[in-house]
Amino acid sequence: MSPLEIHYFYHSYITSHQALCRREVRIGKITDGGWEVCEDSQYKPQMPCLVYSFGISTDFSFDDGIEERYGCEVHSFDPTINKPEHRRGNNIWFHPIGIGGVSEEHKRGPMMTLGDLRNKFNHTNRKIDIIKMDVEFMEWSSLPEMLSGSALADVRQLAIEFHIGTFNLKKRDKDNYIEFLLVLKQMYEAGYRIFQSKMNTYNERNPTFAKPYVSCQEVSFIRELT
Repeated sequence: MSPLEIHYFYHSYITSHQALCRREVRIGKITDGGWEVCEDSQYKPQMPCLVYSFGISTDFSFDDGIEERYGCEVHSFDPTINKPEHRRGNNIWFHPIGIGGVSEEHKRGPMMTLGDLRNKFNHTNRKIDIIKMDVEFMEWSSLPEMLSGSALADVRQLAIEFHIGTFNLKKRDKDNYIEFLLVLKQMYEAGYRIFQSKMNTYNERNPTFAKPYVSCQEVSFIRELT
């Protein structure tokens, strides 16, 4: 495939719907900051539920909405927020840690793998109902590590903002697209299916193409029951 063809293939895949959720609700802001959650009976969070939210900046609306609607225990992570660990509400905890493909000190701050975080907080024997990730390209290094082990084995829903930047469709950019598509293939093989996909129109559009492609796509997945 040419760089242009693989560009179109990526966007066609990331905007497809692969599963039906009969009851979708948006938790958090209607605009940037909110996310779709599936409330079909087999996926709806039920107490005692647990949610991990990666990437906050200044917007806790999703985290607060999850606690308010479902009463879940929520752990909010962001290494760029210069605050110590603290409890924000009855069931919400903030941690100045990011998600990464390895546990290390990063230029953004401390990073940990999902498995190491679950060990740190004694969540290895608890189901995680939802993981939300808006982590500025770190999803591409974090997801392969998650999928290579058992860290996602009991996670039913994922809400991820995928970042691609605005490529010029050179060979380097084609290689990036191939790398990203292989990650999405791994997710599909692990049972995750897209039930909602939305452009983040707050991020830059690529004017090169006829369709209004953007540099960020918000994608919600459910894991098919086996």
